[in-house]
Amino acid sequence: MIPLSEYWTGYRRDLLSSLIIYFFIVLIHGYRFGDEDMSETLSYALYLMDPGLYPNDLYIQAVGSTIWNERFPFTVLLCLIPRHLEYYALFLHLVSSISLIYGMLRLGGIWLQSQTFKIAFALSALVLLYNITLGGNEIWYNYFVPSHLAKCIAIWSLVFYFRDKITSAFSILIPATLAQPVVGAQLALLFTVVSLHRIFIQKNLQISELIPGIAMYSLTAGIWITTVFTHHLIADATIDNSIFYGIMETRLAHHFFPSYFPIKNYVILGSLFTVATYIWSKISMQMTLLFVFSLVGMVLYFIGIEMLQIATLLSVQWFKITIWIKPLSLLALWIMAERKILYRPGKLAI
Repeated sequence: MIPLSEYWTGYRRDLLSSLIIYFFIVLIHGYRFGDEDMSETLSYALYLMDPGLYPNDLYIQAVGSTIWNERFPFTVLLCLIPRHLEYYALFLHLVSSISLIYGMLRLGGIWLQSQTFKIAFALSALVLLYNITLGGNEIWYNYFVPSHLAKCIAIWSLVFYFRDKITSAFSILIPATLAQPVVGAQLALLFTVVSLHRIFIQKNLQISELIPGIAMYSLTAGIWITTVFTHHLIADATIDNSIFYGIMETRLAHHFFPSYFPIKNYVILGSLFTVATYIWSKISMQMTLLFVFSLVGMVLYFIGIEMLQIATLLSVQWFKITIWIKPLSLLALWIMAERKILYRPGKLAI
């Protein structure tokens, strides 16, 4: 048994490493406030604090007409400190980023022994392959937006899930889903499918270990997602699906339409995902299943959007799952490198 003092030393080391990595990536990528997607939530927060603002702004008046929208929980967080939003957002970005990086180091620590390799894993995802994406989705952003916060929380669901703490993994996804529904819901779906495969095919997991987590998630985040989805896509029938499809392709094709993603990125990430899937098949069946189901989902999404033109599938935005698949692919490479260099030359399997 590892002494408690060694566990504590490891946590402190990872926390210090996280802080250093944060300042390093901010030095590389910079920090932004008030522009791009952040302008939406900042304006919405100001409106919630003073409903007299933006009387002629179409977006604010539409989103502010009801709390049943995916931005509301995140914006309420911004409203907790009404003055000096610029400093408050910076503080939240710092804390959330440390949570993400720390979570990446703890996730890497499930398989990696060396602190150097754990740091290399985090830096390769946050610097080396940063901005090489399919759909413009990254695991970390240099400004504070809902997707950023959701991923900084959800990283811990992966840590818990791959330590077989399934109820805790689903619990972590509840606040992640409230921050950004797609991020949390995608992981919840993958955890469910992988767990069901383990229960009925591999038979190495009991259904009683899965039910509490799914129940907790369904009765909280699940109800929230269903309510928001119903409000926007069923109750609101003011626009035809074909028109909506056209608008999305015109405005946000780089996020939602796979045919617009750069070919170079397909080649780089496609090769990386393929190699990583093979490596994970020698290390972790759970991770292999997560990769397989994620990649199959990407193929189905491509067919549904580009060939069948199913407008409602746009809300799924399945290529966003690459925010996890890319760093997990890099983790596989670092695991292989560590075992070949430091421990078991010529061997991959545990």
